[in-house]
Amino acid sequence: MTIPSEKTFRLPRSFMYMLKRYRVFHWFVGLCVVYLFWWSIPHVIDTSSSIRISLSSEDLRGPKALLVEDLEDVYWLERMEDIVAQCKLVCASRKYDVITQKAIRWNAEAMTESFAYFCKDELALVNPRLLEGDGEVIACLESYGDVSRRVQRVAAVTLTGVDFHALDKGRQQWHSNDPIQSCLYYHTVDIIESKWHI
Repeated sequence: MTIPSEKTFRLPRSFMYMLKRYRVFHWFVGLCVVYLFWWSIPHVIDTSSSIRISLSSEDLRGPKALLVEDLEDVYWLERMEDIVAQCKLVCASRKYDVITQKAIRWNAEAMTESFAYFCKDELALVNPRLLEGDGEVIACLESYGDVSRRVQRVAAVTLTGVDFHALDKGRQQWHSNDPIQSCLYYHTVDIIESKWHI
């Protein structure tokens, strides 16, 4: 019985060409799979940053809040979604009237953006400001952490700001004739602007 020559078992050149061509293709597909897996890690594993909210008189030593210039920044929006959700949880468990940026820690760093969350109304306000009030003068009993004091305010006041849940509406106004609400508005903005000192 004759043994077939080695030539009989050689693969056609066209097949070898296709094999080399598809080897490159396999490498390309493999690299794409590795890239997609690497990119998806933050979405599969919880890499969200830690948020801590607590009121301390030491917060009052912090600087004035910075205005948020870019309300469409994707990173800022995602971060604020987490912060607002945490504020809502804290309000449900503690007797807070309002939470400002001074009480918020993001990865152990103090939040710097101008922000207030009003617990009762579940209003998340960015860049809050006050318009000049009018009416009778009232005495507000205000506190932050373990510090309390009486402050003279005006009974009627208008608060302006951007509602985080209605960014498309731009700056809006909230007018108050209620002395308690007016005190809260004044107190909040003073805290944000570092006008309420120890």
